[in-house]
Amino acid sequence: MVPLPISKKLRVGLVGYGYWGQNMLRNLTSHRGFEVVGVVDSSPPALETCSIHFPYIKTFGDLAQMFSVAKPEVMVICAPPAAHCNLAIECMNRGSHVLVEKPLARSVEECNRILDVAKKLSRKVMVDHTFLYHPAIEYIGAEVFNGSLGIPLYYDSIRVNFGGFQRQVNVLWDLAPHDLSILDFIVRGVMPISVFAVGKKFLSHDVESLCHVTLNYPNDFIAHIHLNWIAPVKVRSITLGGSLRMLIYDENLPTEKIKVYDRGITGPNTDSLNDARVKYLLGGMISPALPNREALGGLIADLYSHVAYDKPTISDGECGKRVVQLLEMATHSMATGQTVKPDAVESIFTKEKNRAA
Repeated sequence: MVPLPISKKLRVGLVGYGYWGQNMLRNLTSHRGFEVVGVVDSSPPALETCSIHFPYIKTFGDLAQMFSVAKPEVMVICAPPAAHCNLAIECMNRGSHVLVEKPLARSVEECNRILDVAKKLSRKVMVDHTFLYHPAIEYIGAEVFNGSLGIPLYYDSIRVNFGGFQRQVNVLWDLAPHDLSILDFIVRGVMPISVFAVGKKFLSHDVESLCHVTLNYPNDFIAHIHLNWIAPVKVRSITLGGSLRMLIYDENLPTEKIKVYDRGITGPNTDSLNDARVKYLLGGMISPALPNREALGGLIADLYSHVAYDKPTISDGECGKRVVQLLEMATHSMATGQTVKPDAVESIFTKEKNRAA
């Protein structure tokens, strides 16, 4: 993605100076198009830490006070998911566009509330699906879109690590948004025709720490996501198979993170009895050179282009809503043990139909 020139400084504020908020603030201060005018957090120690690292940035314990004093045009929300909906709506009502940490909200109903306010007030909503700006995912998307992989057949992801337990969020809602947003990107927003998920709670924990999700898309494309907080090692890998070529992305490798294999298959020729076997295409392997840049920096650059120039973004509110729809479908499948189709979960679609009627 080529960043657009800087036409003016946008006044930006941050809600939440936790682990991810610190990364956000570092990238916001590095972008020439943003002027960071304030950080809001309810924790005095967090604000004290912020002041130590960024003494020139004003800190506030109250959102209303920051808007009164600093008057931000854009707000970045790095808060627990339970607070996303109310914070996003309050910021938009006070006059700012918003970038919300993933997931956009806890339900499609909350997503609709956010997007309704954004439409009414002509505000822009982006979601922090950071992986969409990783050079590796940009490369994978280009390979899919230009047809070099052939017909996409399957997506297989392993996203596991040792630790990461949370009290109110299970491993599905914690880790799956990464893969669901990547899938949404490479299939251009097409929703799956069915979702099936299984999860497991261990050691008397109230939330699932292990989960498997299978998504069936039109044209026989299938995706599988393995999520786990209790794996012995950290694994971050994606295998994407096509009819002509296949690739593996291993995030943990220091170099050669993507390997593209010139291998594929062709189906049997049903018109010929002498050619009724599957054919295997065997070739070499290449590892493309990827730009050495931080994905979060790409997200911040896209936020600036989206707000300052009205440039379309790959991580808008509708993308965030589709990811939450898939999370709700997978949650319903885990609870019922059934395959869930888009029209099977009342909480996902009935409210939308009633609103549109």
